[in-house]
Amino acid sequence: MKRFFGFVKKEFQHIFRDVRTLVILFGLPIVMIILFGFVVTTEIRDVEVGIWDRSMDQTTIRATQKIFSSGYFVPAGYLQNEEEIGELFRSGKARVVVVFEEDFEKNLQRENRAAVQLITDASDANTAQLSLTYLQGVLMTYFRSLNSDVEVPWNVDMKVRMFYN
Repeated sequence: MKRFFGFVKKEFQHIFRDVRTLVILFGLPIVMIILFGFVVTTEIRDVEVGIWDRSMDQTTIRATQKIFSSGYFVPAGYLQNEEEIGELFRSGKARVVVVFEEDFEKNLQRENRAAVQLITDASDANTAQLSLTYLQGVLMTYFRSLNSDVEVPWNVDMKVRMFYN
């Protein structure tokens, strides 16, 4: 054991004599803490969202307003057909497209179910998954607030589709 402590003492003396070793030993972890603490984040902000509202009723309009008032998403435009989705992704103007089915509000009231499709540009898979998770949370919170007094919850089916390349 005496040899071990002698070895440790010798190594510490060597480390404190060499400035480059001290910088690597203490400077590198400090730089990493600063870098990962301030620069690298998993929070999303200002994700561009395109809306294809095939229903254009009050429920979908309020859902769209709720998306953009959440603080995480900004409008990238309103689409008229399916071909515009690819164009929007290729141009880089949007990261996510929300598609509301036709007669959304009627389906929700009559059948207690409606469908929303979330399409994302998954060329950056981590951002795409985070965007979908945030968007699903915003929409589910809104749709749950619609039926707070109804015993049987409405079912809003969110279909996720990721586009690569």
